[in-house]
Amino acid sequence: MIPLTDITHGVELIPVYNTLLPKEVNLSNSMEIFDGYFLNNFTDKELYHTLAVAFGVY
Repeated sequence: MIPLTDITHGVELIPVYNTLLPKEVNLSNSMEIFDGYFLNNFTDKELYHTLAVAFGVY
């Protein structure tokens, strides 16, 4: 368990799938269908662009 006081910001989970997205996936079952997820911790574009410029991606 993680105490709520330790949470600093939300993250986005992106499902890992190797084929086309199955037709039975919807909003209510998308977290149960997949076995793995990518973690997108750049949920806001300002942070992403700041880090991209700082590390020379652009």
